[in-house]
Amino acid sequence: MDSPDPDSFPPSVAVPDSLTVARCMACLQDPRTARYLPPDYVPICHFGRLQSAKAVTVGINPAPNKSGKRAIPLVSGFGKASRSQLHDNDLVSISKFQDGYFDQGNAHVFFDNNFYFVLHTIDESWTYQSGNVAHIDVVFCVTDPLWSKLGRDKKAQASIRRNCRPHFFKTLDLIPSGTWLFWGGQETAKALGDLNPRIGPTGVTKEKQVAWNMGNIELKGNTYPFIAWDKVGAGMSNNDRCELGEIVKERIRSGIK
Repeated sequence: MDSPDPDSFPPSVAVPDSLTVARCMACLQDPRTARYLPPDYVPICHFGRLQSAKAVTVGINPAPNKSGKRAIPLVSGFGKASRSQLHDNDLVSISKFQDGYFDQGNAHVFFDNNFYFVLHTIDESWTYQSGNVAHIDVVFCVTDPLWSKLGRDKKAQASIRRNCRPHFFKTLDLIPSGTWLFWGGQETAKALGDLNPRIGPTGVTKEKQVAWNMGNIELKGNTYPFIAWDKVGAGMSNNDRCELGEIVKERIRSGIK
């Protein structure tokens, strides 16, 4: 199949990454990792419009589809049996889905459950629905079991991470310099470490002792301020999240880069 003319894609479509990620078969062709990846799910490199976001949250990987919530596209939904068979027009549809994921108000509960109180404390306009916040994951594929329960097979986890690493780096390239990055949970820390961040202030929240650190990431001439913390879900309280938000809010108010 011939590659499409990049000019045929809408300006918001990340042509190289869409072509690479949506058809990626690396983990599905390796028996050690294929058993953990439901093959019908399309890999998703971002949720929301990265180019216009003021903040981007970072998680480990997409959650499986949940009834009543906006569903990740399935390969079978495009009438294909394999990712490798996805047509160029399918890639355009996937890219539009990624950009407009939050437009319908029925996003997966994961996003607000984990990041709402942090973001709302900083700025009430920093919501996914407003377009001021987008989301990326370190790993672009849904796993079964969930990533948090996949820890018993560390080698498979490492292989999946390694295969996704170049795709993740390409996605970071789409984020404008100066955008705040919010790294949620210990599982994202390895990817953050790969970027050789400059670490600044560190601390621990008062209620559930969530360890956090702040700093900047320099990547291809771009600078991204960030805050990262080591717990997610029930491991932290909404008070902890608000405390993290206050820390970032004060950092922004003071003008510290």
